[in-house]
Amino acid sequence: MPNRFFDGDDMTLTLCGVELKLLATPGETSDALAVWIPSERILCAGDDIYRSFPNVYPVRGTPPRDLPSWIASLERMMKLDAQGVVPGHTMPFCGAEQSRAALRNYRDALKHIFEATIEGMRQGMGPDELVQTVKLPPHLAVLDDLGEYYGNIAWTVRGIYSACIGWFGNDPLELTTFGAREEALGMVELAGGAAVLADRAREALKRGNAHWASRLAAHLLTLEPENRAYRELKAQTLDAVAESILTATGRNYAYTVAQELRRTED
Repeated sequence: MPNRFFDGDDMTLTLCGVELKLLATPGETSDALAVWIPSERILCAGDDIYRSFPNVYPVRGTPPRDLPSWIASLERMMKLDAQGVVPGHTMPFCGAEQSRAALRNYRDALKHIFEATIEGMRQGMGPDELVQTVKLPPHLAVLDDLGEYYGNIAWTVRGIYSACIGWFGNDPLELTTFGAREEALGMVELAGGAAVLADRAREALKRGNAHWASRLAAHLLTLEPENRAYRELKAQTLDAVAESILTATGRNYAYTVAQELRRTED
């Protein structure tokens, strides 16, 4: 457990003859700290920057990170004019030019997504619309250091929406008790029976439309959750969906659910 605490924005201490300045930099976590080494002009930035679009909304179930605080922390770190930035994960950014660009691009990416989402919300857009329209500008989208390897832009947009407004996405149907079972029954009837719906799902999967195939298979599982054929069909669609997801946590989650569907009781 920690045995030393400080209040305010920073604290200076000396370890083994090296002066270190601890900076309160809330971002990926509210208690995040960065370490500034003045003699070397090296910034150890923790998890407030790494070589991926930031993980603003973790799918493991924690609340979305506070983006205004994260942006402010990046701006504070930019003022240090570091000669090197060492992330908590991934390779360092070396040299003043690369360090400045990395911090600036990270700040700009977060700020753009946050402001564009808020503007879309003001225009009455719901989360499903927002994830189709809120993207990084081209000069940031092409940067490998902002690739969606760990964080995901669409999840970030949904996280911002949820944090600001809550679960209601503007569809009046969401205010009723109409649920997954009612929708599944309607889809089966519309298709002409469960067998036909299953065939349509398999055909969609063969055509490469794994997302639609997975949605159709979900209706079948809603009505018959223990049906082995439907479970395998859903698992196959999730395997294919996983291949289309760049973000590691999303891809791994899809594979994990597919494995769970294939698991049988001893």
